[in-house]
Amino acid sequence: MKTYLQIIINHVGEQTPTIILHVGSQKYIFNCSENFMRFQKFNKIKLVQGICFFLTRLSSETLDGLIPNMTLLFCNAMGLQDKIYGPQKLVNMFQDMKSKFYIKCLPYSFLGFETNKLENNKQMSNFLLGINDMASIFGLKYDDQFSNNFFQDKQKANAYLYEKFKQQSLNKNNFLNDARQMINEQGNYQDAEIEVVPIYVQSKSEDVLAYLIKFQKQECKMNKEKLKSFNIPGKMMKEFQQNKQIELDGKIIKLQEVLEDPQPAQQLLIFDCLSEECVKNIINCEDISYTTTQDSFVYAVIHMTPIHILKSHHYELFLKKFDVNTLHIFVNSHIKETQIPQNNHSDTFLHVQATNIIAEQFPENFPKISENTKNYKSESEFYEIELNQLFPYLKNKTISKKNYQLIFNSKQAGQAYQPILSQKNTKKYFLTEEFQSEAEKLKVDLVQEMKSNEFILFDAQIRQNTKNYDPHIYFLGTSCMTPTIFRNNSSILIYEQSLKQGIMLDCGEGTYYQLLNQFGEAECQEVLRNLKLIVLTHAHSDHYLGFQSIVYQRHKAFQTAFNEGKKFFTEEDQLMYIALPWSLAPWYGVVDCYMEKMNCKLIYFQDYNGQNLNDLFNQYNKKPCCDNQVQETELKEQKQFPNEMISKEEEIIKENQESFNEDQNIQDENYNSDEEREDNRRFNAKIRIMQLSNYLKSDQTEIHQLKQDFNQFLLVSLGIQEIKFIPVIHCPQAFGIVFQHTSGIKISYSGDTRPCIEFAQAAEDSDLMIHEGTFNQNMQEHAKYAKHSTAFEAIDIAIQAKAKALVLTHLSKRHSKLDLGDFSDQSIEKNRFIKYRVSQALDHLAFQLSKYSTVPFISKCVHSLFPNQDDEY
Repeated sequence: MKTYLQIIINHVGEQTPTIILHVGSQKYIFNCSENFMRFQKFNKIKLVQGICFFLTRLSSETLDGLIPNMTLLFCNAMGLQDKIYGPQKLVNMFQDMKSKFYIKCLPYSFLGFETNKLENNKQMSNFLLGINDMASIFGLKYDDQFSNNFFQDKQKANAYLYEKFKQQSLNKNNFLNDARQMINEQGNYQDAEIEVVPIYVQSKSEDVLAYLIKFQKQECKMNKEKLKSFNIPGKMMKEFQQNKQIELDGKIIKLQEVLEDPQPAQQLLIFDCLSEECVKNIINCEDISYTTTQDSFVYAVIHMTPIHILKSHHYELFLKKFDVNTLHIFVNSHIKETQIPQNNHSDTFLHVQATNIIAEQFPENFPKISENTKNYKSESEFYEIELNQLFPYLKNKTISKKNYQLIFNSKQAGQAYQPILSQKNTKKYFLTEEFQSEAEKLKVDLVQEMKSNEFILFDAQIRQNTKNYDPHIYFLGTSCMTPTIFRNNSSILIYEQSLKQGIMLDCGEGTYYQLLNQFGEAECQEVLRNLKLIVLTHAHSDHYLGFQSIVYQRHKAFQTAFNEGKKFFTEEDQLMYIALPWSLAPWYGVVDCYMEKMNCKLIYFQDYNGQNLNDLFNQYNKKPCCDNQVQETELKEQKQFPNEMISKEEEIIKENQESFNEDQNIQDENYNSDEEREDNRRFNAKIRIMQLSNYLKSDQTEIHQLKQDFNQFLLVSLGIQEIKFIPVIHCPQAFGIVFQHTSGIKISYSGDTRPCIEFAQAAEDSDLMIHEGTFNQNMQEHAKYAKHSTAFEAIDIAIQAKAKALVLTHLSKRHSKLDLGDFSDQSIEKNRFIKYRVSQALDHLAFQLSKYSTVPFISKCVHSLFPNQDDEY
């Protein structure tokens, strides 16, 4: 059985990587860092049902890739039988997350290891059950008692599922997913292949676990030399193996006489070390047999340890306790290994290759990623110390490397860390010669266009308007729900470099990675320190699951600058606001309570707009209207605004109608009447809204003061004199944003939405509109169903709003680029607007607002080289 391990590192400086242990077809994943989902294909990871996840701690560094991965697995019905283990607070964290993720948590079972494993009875109550049947999971939405029990506490949730599926559990083995089934009498995880021993190495300030993985002792193989000495005929080998002995020339030869010498069972230690306390605790750990015995041998240790702790005396004592043949793998970007090239950064990633090729032609608009990620004066300043210099007393040592795997069951651990073969990175995704040719043509065309009256007038207008406020716009993520080869989840940075002021619009998973690529580590830290406002437009994971990492890295950036003596930062310097809908309050609360202290100020869109929770409940409580009413409303609005732009209030009524119609399709056995269906829908809505009330302020005087403080902060820290949060037509509690600077510059961002009247009105005369254009025009019906906009619908909105410039973003994974056609069927005015004012965003596209006039042409050139779909690559 092939047993090997991968250490997945996606960028320089990633201290806590994802570690995947493959034992035959079974996978065990230790931590799940950012970008895990995006780079699965590149890292040759094929997910299957029944994965076991183990977390060393509850942090954005260990969890940011897990939540989107859980969501993806749920949507593909692949999360069944998955189990998630970690520190003792893990279960409470996911119980509190239920009001945000609802039924998407249900396939998974969770268990938190107790600090004292002797208290096994206590540990066996610290769990959450899952369900191994998707039809039953979806059916729970229509159970009157589901929401009432599901959100309360873990005991009630587990008891409800036991009682609800008692009969199914009797008829089908493992109908309920129960992480406790894999816990042995010692309180460790154990299956047929491995035993995982959790070791608490820190429990005072933050619970931190190390994991000791014990493999089964391998059966001894036959020794070829010994077999040869007995001269056993090949035709007798089958009988020899079956009977364990054989008679040859009157002599009994026993199987053990020809076997290799028995080898001790191999062990692997995964050590996430945050402090000296971790080192002192693990040195005295009785679970680890540091010296090799007949029964066990620590084959390898993976060290995730900061450089200052690696240099400490206690760490030297720890390392010297191991057998001389143990392999030590260090995950630390500040260590170099002389005999090998440094390859921690993924220059082989296709999006890196593409961006760097584009940057050669358009250096003002795209970064050179491989250079930026270091961004130090010299290599010697980046790598603090050489591996042999740091650990001269270790025989087998190396640093973590990209596209390497550690092979187990090898006699020599030092030779077992090998490159993964068959990396298919040789195909040319961008033909440099072709691109250079296209770029040269563009430059010729651009020179000609710059002589046209339309270009000259637009360029002069935008330069005049931006004299007093001229921010840079960075597109860090431009994909729809699922990230693709070339596009990450949504995020846009508006950054005024001279004033050191930053605003981030949405923050999907992997945003920090994109920011690091955009600026490099040193400048990235400065940008983070100057980030003053994050706006999370709605509660879809591709728009917010990266914010906790950004906030965490921002805190570290301040700490780094303080430690280096660069500057003393006041509380005012460090203040940052997060603007978000009520629906994200539970997620923020979970992050702040269990992962990292956010230390941010919050402003909720609904509070700012003067709403309260009763308004939200009344929306859910509205009686559905008839289809004819909705159709009449749509026809009325189409006369004023093309392409079915309807108002948010009427969309809510339509949503209720769709919800009512959906309920009517449920089998009669669930409800006796339509009235019961409606009562259930309202009851479930009420329960979920009640969960929000645990996180929100209710004192209107306090909310009014928060709004005043926020407005003053915007004016003083960002120069924003007015900001609007506009309800748009997407999921419940989705918003667009419009803000106007004191200079008069107005920028609008739609978030995710169907064409929306209120947004168009609020965004009128925007100097820059950023609007989602998820689909091409041939997918308009799908856009309606998914509550997104086509590119043409977004253009219509911009024209109606009299926007001066439009950037289309949030592309579906079905498209690597948008098809805007030749516009032969469009009006002259619309064609002119598309040609001179409309751009398609691409990850890492950057421009200064005053120089926008060239961006539509650059965007057209760059996208001309992309395939129609990313999966062609």
